[in-house]
Amino acid sequence: MKAIKKVIYWHRFGQKVYEVPANSSPILEKEIVSSEVDKIEEGLKYLSGQSVLLLLSDSISYLYEKVIDPPLAVDESFKRKLQELIKSDIPEDFSEFTWDYKVDNDFDGKQKVIVFAPIKEFQTSINEVAKRLTIKIEAMETESVAATRDPNPILGILEKPDIKGRDEDTLNLSVTEEKKNRSGLYKILGVMFLAIILVVLTVIFLPRLQKKMVETPKQELKSTIEAVVSLVPTEAVATTSANLKKWSDLRVMVQNGTAQAGLASKMAESIKGEGIVLVESGNADKKDYVSSILIFKDNLLKESYQEKFLNLLSIGDDDIKVDGLIKFDVVLILGQD
Repeated sequence: MKAIKKVIYWHRFGQKVYEVPANSSPILEKEIVSSEVDKIEEGLKYLSGQSVLLLLSDSISYLYEKVIDPPLAVDESFKRKLQELIKSDIPEDFSEFTWDYKVDNDFDGKQKVIVFAPIKEFQTSINEVAKRLTIKIEAMETESVAATRDPNPILGILEKPDIKGRDEDTLNLSVTEEKKNRSGLYKILGVMFLAIILVVLTVIFLPRLQKKMVETPKQELKSTIEAVVSLVPTEAVATTSANLKKWSDLRVMVQNGTAQAGLASKMAESIKGEGIVLVESGNADKKDYVSSILIFKDNLLKESYQEKFLNLLSIGDDDIKVDGLIKFDVVLILGQD
């Protein structure tokens, strides 16, 4: 450690900025409790234009090892082939955001690959904040990897040796470049194009359909409708919504985030009384949660059922989250409020 360094620890519910003087312990410089880009930008504005190291909580990162047998040739096509092999293990599409890998060998000499990426939701926020403030991220990794070098991961990331080097030998990410996000733009343009086709077809064929409804038998009308639909690309009429679980079929975990005994089991009984059968209860990772937190496995569940849960317990908008990695459909962490 040659000089004062800035380390941003980015976790699920906010950020902490540490200043690490040379040969000294980390000093907590600032704490931000928000997942909103505008609030994070305001809190980190004083770091604008500076270089920092970014330490990610394990809970907002993908990090896992995979043994590949037979091994893949480490060439220009390696990352593409690796992506095909791991896509079934990752709940998000890696082709749409930045991820990295490191090639190693396991104890049996087989090819082992370590894969690392922030969860897409958080990667998007990190990229946006870094872009707005022109913050340079020298290194980015998870706390569990940093802790292999020092019990304090804040110091561990400063000891990271492989920031530069051959791609397959390093495990390090930088902020996504603007040009890498063009696929999202192409998708938007494609949807707009399909929407225009639908409008045009509606304008052309709707009067004919209305006339057919009056003048022709049902079977002939059905044939006319099928002819119109056949002209529309399949992607334009396909639904994109996921299958929504019934309220009674939800799997819910209630966790006690306070020192008050029996709080989670009492709330679990209340939820069961509302018609949900699969409700479990237990203790949270700590006992000093100030506010209760409601976490849904996906946005569809959140949009469909958050109001029902809010009828049981008052929770602020900032404390309603979405996390695709939770094992339950809904996790409710009870706080002191």
